[in-house]
Amino acid sequence: NVRTTQNQFERCVFSLPELAAGSHTLAFQGIDEGVDRTSLIDDLRIERIGDSSISATVPNGTFEVSDELQSTYSASSYPYLVTDRGYYTWGTVGNSGWTFNNGGISDEYTPWLSQRQAPEGTRVAYIHEVGGSMSTTVTFPTNGVYELTYLSAARPYWDSGAQAYHNLYDYQVRFDGTVLAYRLNYKTDFETVTIRLPAITNAPIAKTLSFEGLNSLGAALGSDRSSLIDDVRVTRLADNNPVLNGDFEVPAGTLPNGDTWGEGVTGTAWTFDTPWASSGITRN
Repeated sequence: NVRTTQNQFERCVFSLPELAAGSHTLAFQGIDEGVDRTSLIDDLRIERIGDSSISATVPNGTFEVSDELQSTYSASSYPYLVTDRGYYTWGTVGNSGWTFNNGGISDEYTPWLSQRQAPEGTRVAYIHEVGGSMSTTVTFPTNGVYELTYLSAARPYWDSGAQAYHNLYDYQVRFDGTVLAYRLNYKTDFETVTIRLPAITNAPIAKTLSFEGLNSLGAALGSDRSSLIDDVRVTRLADNNPVLNGDFEVPAGTLPNGDTWGEGVTGTAWTFDTPWASSGITRN
């Protein structure tokens, strides 16, 4: 039973019961609550638990390894900090496997994480203001379709008397120069971000992965805002996903209702019921 309470997509993961080989029916049944509301569903997969996965090599995707971090904020100088043991490095972080601009790597308990802990290990990466960026080279060992996952959050408020909008920071993710995704971080809690990468067809090969800050609201709200990133992974998806058209890109071509959405869409592996606008396919 899933209750969709946010208008941001979140991945739902369930373990199925032990299944016999063959065809099985997967259904999503709306629960009528008597009002005009809808849930959106995308990117369905079924993967066998226990199959070994193939991962691309992401250098230091947890940001736990580097030269010693150099800077700190002293609790004696900044009384809202409960400790001065947190360190960070801005800009070039030696032996980290990443290139930073207007960003770097931070321990816990610095102003980048405020009084918070990292979601994985004890360090995170951060990008800051317009032009904040971080990039690395990812090596793909075999052909196939890979998926990028990472943890991301907005920078928490660290000085109650200063900037009020540390958290509204947007950035884009690039893969070999091509923009794959856009994200606006407004929550200070870490969330998992999942991005499907273009298919790899000429492995082994190295590709550039980068996170590039936009800070589009900087002019209106002030520039002193950041996003935090941690636990970057790239994993190859299993071949022959038994869920047909799990991305709902078929049928191609025009959808009814001004090419925006259609109920009871046919020509796809899915069957959509057709009482008033009850289920169908929609565009961005």
